[in-house]
Amino acid sequence: MSITAFSQEGLDKIGARDVDDITRLTPGVQFQRATFGASNRSSISIRGISSTVGANTVGVYLDDTPIQVRNIYFSSTNAYPRLFDLDRVEVLRGPQGTLFGAGSQGGTVRFISPQPDLQDTHVYARGEVASTRYGAASYEAGVAVGVPLVTDKIAIRASGWHRRDGGWIDRVDLYDQDRVLEKNVNHSEATVGRIAITFAPTENLTITPSFLYQEEKSNGGNVYWLSLSDPDKGIYRNASNLGSTGKDRFGIAALALNWELGGVDLVTNTSYFKRNSDFFPDYTGTVSSTLLGTAQPPIPGLTAQGYWLDDQENFTQEIRLQSNDSSARLSWVVGAFYSHAKQRARQFIDGSQFDRILEYLAGFPISVEEYFGSPLVDGFAYITDDRTKDEQLAAFGQLDYKLTDRLTVTGGLRVSYTKFDFVSSTDGPYFGKSSVPGSTSQTPVTPKFGISYETDGDGLLYANISKGFRVGGAQRPAPVTCAGDLAALGIDQIPQTYGSDSVWAYEAGAKGTFFDRKVQAEASIFQLDWSNIQRSVSLGQCNLSYIDNLGSARSRGFDLAITARPVPALTLGASVSYTNAKYAVDVPVAPPNFIVRDGDTLGIRPWTVYLNGQLDFPLGSGEAYIRADYSYESKNKQAPRPNRVGYDPLIPRPPETHLVSMRAGSNFDGLDVSVFVDNLFDSKTNFGLNRDTSNSPVFYGGSFRPRTVGLTVSYRK
Repeated sequence: MSITAFSQEGLDKIGARDVDDITRLTPGVQFQRATFGASNRSSISIRGISSTVGANTVGVYLDDTPIQVRNIYFSSTNAYPRLFDLDRVEVLRGPQGTLFGAGSQGGTVRFISPQPDLQDTHVYARGEVASTRYGAASYEAGVAVGVPLVTDKIAIRASGWHRRDGGWIDRVDLYDQDRVLEKNVNHSEATVGRIAITFAPTENLTITPSFLYQEEKSNGGNVYWLSLSDPDKGIYRNASNLGSTGKDRFGIAALALNWELGGVDLVTNTSYFKRNSDFFPDYTGTVSSTLLGTAQPPIPGLTAQGYWLDDQENFTQEIRLQSNDSSARLSWVVGAFYSHAKQRARQFIDGSQFDRILEYLAGFPISVEEYFGSPLVDGFAYITDDRTKDEQLAAFGQLDYKLTDRLTVTGGLRVSYTKFDFVSSTDGPYFGKSSVPGSTSQTPVTPKFGISYETDGDGLLYANISKGFRVGGAQRPAPVTCAGDLAALGIDQIPQTYGSDSVWAYEAGAKGTFFDRKVQAEASIFQLDWSNIQRSVSLGQCNLSYIDNLGSARSRGFDLAITARPVPALTLGASVSYTNAKYAVDVPVAPPNFIVRDGDTLGIRPWTVYLNGQLDFPLGSGEAYIRADYSYESKNKQAPRPNRVGYDPLIPRPPETHLVSMRAGSNFDGLDVSVFVDNLFDSKTNFGLNRDTSNSPVFYGGSFRPRTVGLTVSYRK
C-alpha cells in the first residue's frame, strides 16, 4: 500500500496549516485551489482520480468517521479539519474500497486525533504572527492539554485553537476604480475546539467519547480581476458589487470502544456529524452576463445577492473484530458498517433589481412577471432546494496469510448495499416551479488482492489489485430556458438518474533502507482503469450543468520518495510523481461537437516534485535548525479543443507552479522558536484563470499568498 503519513511535529516543521499544504507535499496528490468560500476548500485528486460532481472520489475521515460531502451541483464542498492537535495525517493512495467503502476510489485522507494518555500529562501549544506583502497581518494561538484524572483509569484531553489569515486583495468601485470599498477583503478565520475522555474500567477495555467543533469564516474569496490588477506591482483588485462572505461550521460527536478479548480485539465507532455551510456570493456578474451578455453591468448600483445554504448530517456505525497476534501466520479483520447521510443544498438569487435589468434589456419599463410570466417568490428570482439521503450497509473482511516468514498474501472483500434518494425543487421566475423526486440503489462488490515479500533488513516488495466505487445519483430536469443548450448537445432532456462508476487499480512497489540506514526509499508504479465516469456537462449560456456517465479513462504513473541523512546533522528529502491520466474513448454529442475524445487528459498536472532539506546543529544547551522546502507542479499539456463542450478559446492551460519556503529556529527543552518565509520568491503565477460565462468580459484568477514573513513559537511536553 502507498501511504504518506505526517505527524503534528512534522507538520509544524514545514508550517502546514490546512489540507492544501498536505496535498502539495504528497506524491501523486494534487488539489484544485478554491477561489471562493472557506480558505481550505479544495477538490483533491489522487493519481488522476478526481471529480467535482456526485459523490466524492476521495474519502475524508476524521479518525474512523467519513465526513466527505456529496457534490450537489456546485455549492457543496468538503469540510477538512484544520491542522492543530493531531496525532498524524495519513494519505492513502489508490482505491480503498475494501476497508473504507464508497467514495475512496482515488484514495483516502485520514485526520487522526491524539487520544488521552492514562499515565502521563501532555502539553502542546503553538502561536504565530506573520505579515504578508501587499496585505494584512495573520496570527494564531492554540493550546492542547492531556491529563490523567485517575491513573490507568480515566484521562482527559482538551484543546482550543484560533487563526486569522489576513487578506491581500482589495475590493474597489467598478465605476471609480481608485475608490477602495474594502481593503484586504479576502481575510478568513478558523476556530477549533476538541475534548476527549478515556475510561478504562478494566485493563482490556477502553471507552472514549469525544466531541470536536470547527468554525471557519471567510470574506471576499481569493479572487482578483485581471483587468484591474497588476501583481508585479502588488496590485490585486476585484470590483464585485457586493462583498462575498461565508461561514462553515461542523461538530462531530463520537464514541470509540476498544476491547481486547484474548486473541481478538473488538473495535467499534459510533459517530454523529452535523455541518452547516453558508456562502453569500455576488451574483451580479452572473445574472448580468446571462441576461445582458456582459458581466460588467452597464447599470450603476445594480446588485444581485446570491445565497448558498448547505446542511450535512451523518450518522455512522462501524464494528470490527480483528486478530491481535502479530506473530501468527494468519491475521484478519471482519466488520460491518452502516451510514445514514442527509444533505440539503439551497440556492437563492435576490431579484429585487431585476426590473432594472429587464428595462435596460427591453428598452422600456417591464415587470418580472410580464417578462418571465411569473412574479418573484419572496423577493427571489431563482430558488433551488435539493434534499438527498444516502444510506449504506456493508460487510467487509480481509485476510493476511504468511506463506513463509517473508511471503504474505492478502485477500479482502466488501459487499455493500447503497440507496440514494433525492428530491429537487425549484421556484421563481428564472427557471419556474417544479419538484422532482429520484431514487437509485445498488449492491457493489469491491475486492482486493495482494502479495508482499520482506527482503533482508526491513525492505518490502509488494503488488496489489483493488477496486473502488462511487455510488450513483439523481438530478432534476433542465428548465425550458435551457432548450437551446440541450439541442446543441443533440438531446431533449437530461437523464434523471446516473449510475455508479468504478476504478480497478494495479500497483507494484518497493520500500527499503540503504547505506547503513542512511537512505530510506519507496517507489511504486500503478495503473488505474476508471469506467462509467460520472462527469459534469455544461449547458453553456443557460449557466447550468448536469451529470451523466460518460466514457472511461486510464491513469498510469509512478511515485518515488527518498529521505537521506548523509551526515547526522543533514536531512534531505525528495518526492517525485508522474501521472498520465487520459480518457480512453470518444464521447460525441451532436456533430461536430464532443464532450471528450480519446487521449484527452483528465485535467491534472502530470509532474509533481517536492524537495526539502534541514540542517541541525547545537546551540547552547539546545539545538538549532535551518530548513527549506520547494514544491513544483507542471502545466497540463492538453491543449483545449475547439469542438469540445464548454470550450473557451480565451481560457489557457494552467501554467506550472513553483513555491519555495524557508524556516530557521531553535529548540530548548521542548520550546521551539522559529522565523519563516513562505513564498520566498513571491510567486505570482495565476493558476485559476476563468470567467463566469463564455460571453463575460471579466476574467478573474487566483495565485499563491504573496511573500509572508512570520514568527512561530511552539511548546511540547
